[in-house]
Amino acid sequence: PAVRDIVSLAQRALPPDERTDPSADLPVQAEAFGLGGIARGVLSGVSQHFWPDAAGDGDSVDVVLECSFSSAVDLTTVSEPSRYLAKRIAGSSAWEVGPEHQPQTFGCVLPDLSALPWHNGCQTFFELVWQPPCLYLRKPAKDTPISIGGVPVRQSTYVLLSRAEIELCAEEGGAPVLAFRLFRCSEQVHDADPIAMARGREPQRVTKPRSCRRVDLLPSP
Repeated sequence: PAVRDIVSLAQRALPPDERTDPSADLPVQAEAFGLGGIARGVLSGVSQHFWPDAAGDGDSVDVVLECSFSSAVDLTTVSEPSRYLAKRIAGSSAWEVGPEHQPQTFGCVLPDLSALPWHNGCQTFFELVWQPPCLYLRKPAKDTPISIGGVPVRQSTYVLLSRAEIELCAEEGGAPVLAFRLFRCSEQVHDADPIAMARGREPQRVTKPRSCRRVDLLPSP
């Protein structure tokens, strides 16, 4: 029911000619399959990306980002679909997150980008990279002021665990301007509900990351 509510809400927010066009660069239709099943279209209104119908070889991870804080707007006034992003990240590939890639979400949660003076026209605020068994944060530049749970990230890459808070700051060590809470589960976990994950309810089965070691990540294409 939660998924269908968000589907209905997101569809009503779209112009009529975009509600059924799967190629539109906007949130797409979504369905849930199986009780407690994972959403096939990523939470309709939560992201413009599709999750495949079936699991592959396990070399991917499902990620949900929930905007948990904005200094610019009262998030209680922002519709639920506009506060979430989701993506299935394939092995050794990167998910770029920023106004250029998710304009609808960032237009709602941070309408004035000047609150982040360092962005200087950069439309990618950070990337998430999946190199099994680890999910990495990759900064666009080493001096980009990003904190995880209040602790500044000074290196270019950082291993992320589920429920990590990714905080975008105006300056290193400063108060966050925008924050996202991260949720992840293995592609092989079919009964994990991303809506439940993002709302703070633990899924029935979660694949926990094993110990990670630093690796050299390939640059984004």
